[in-house]
Formats: sequence, structure tokens, C-alpha cells
Amino acid sequence: MSVEDDILENARRLRDDAWLLFNAKRYASCGLLQVICLEELGKAYLMGQNIPRDKNRYHHQKQEAAISLSAAVKMHHLLEKTCEERGWDYWGSSADAENYYEWLKSEDGRRTWEEATQKARLWLRITRHGVLEKLRLVAAYIDDGPHATGRQIEEGMLNTYKAFDEKWAREAFEFIDVGFECFEDERVIGHVELYGTTLWKTTVQ
Repeated sequence: MSVEDDILENARRLRDDAWLLFNAKRYASCGLLQVICLEELGKAYLMGQNIPRDKNRYHHQKQEAAISLSAAVKMHHLLEKTCEERGWDYWGSSADAENYYEWLKSEDGRRTWEEATQKARLWLRITRHGVLEKLRLVAAYIDDGPHATGRQIEEGMLNTYKAFDEKWAREAFEFIDVGFECFEDERVIGHVELYGTTLWKTTVQ
């Protein structure tokens, strides 16, 4: 097994243990393992693509990569659905591939793309603002004072592990499961790069 395979196996372990905690209604502890699981998924992608580690924000880098994996799967599903409806052979015809990207830039394509990736764009936005990293810390530690991590998530509030609930955990599992799906098809991995484009960046500031 490669190091990447070992990382993915560890991510599966974390996901499975998180489900045990979820079923026991231990949502904060479940959430902590979920964030670490997402980081492992992001790490596997970064290593597989030989993307250098950002020493100053490695947790954020892994988290962003993991959410982008999930967004890539949504994008791939949209591609397959659109091409099937229009009779385009995206993988076999460069002309049809161009047709798809032209459609994607159209008003209809942009709207459909935004609908398909709405949740991923929301999670990526908050991740880039450091919220997922703060939640990881909040799930593990109790802190107080004017500069406490829990006070940096919502103005005027002190968030603790009690901020985690069933809804949050279920959404996190969605990203985790779809993230694993991304590694099953190299064509899907290729879509992750789309989220480095200007089009993607303008939607997740």
C-alpha cells in the first residue's frame, strides 16, 4: 500500500468511529473526528497531486482540499447528467467537451452549476475563513476570555462543544462520503482543479 492508501484507510477508521459517536448522540466528539477525517481526505489529495504543504496554514489547506473533493464529485455528476441529456461525448470528443464548457459559461449553465454546488460553496467559504478550524478546536477544548476561539465564530457569542448538533454532523458525513467517492475515479479528481479557477474563487470569498 502507498502512503496515500494508508491515509485513506485512516480516514475510513475516523469516519467509522465518528458514526459510533453519532449514534450515541455524542455530536461534538463526532464532529471532532469528522474534521480530522476531512483533513485526512484533503491530505491524501494534496500528496497524490504533489501539492506543496503550506506550513503556515496546513490545517486550512487540508480542509479546503477536502471540501473541494466533494464539490468535484457534484461537478462530475452535473457533467455526466448534462452530456447525457444533450447527447455530448465529453470524454471522446474535444468538440463536445468544448460544447459543455460553453454551456457552463452560459446563464443557464452558471445557474445550474451554482445550484449543484451550493452547499459545497458555503462550506468552502466558511472553511477559507477559518471557521472549520475553529470548530475543531471548540470541539476539543473549553476556553474563555475575550480572545477565546469560541468567541471568534459568531460575534457576541461564546461557542463551545454544544454548538455541534445532529444536523451539523449529518452534513459533515455527506462531505466525507462524497470525498471518498472522489478517489474512486481519476476523472473526478481532475475536476478539483476547476475550483482553482477565477470562476470558482469569485463564488467563495
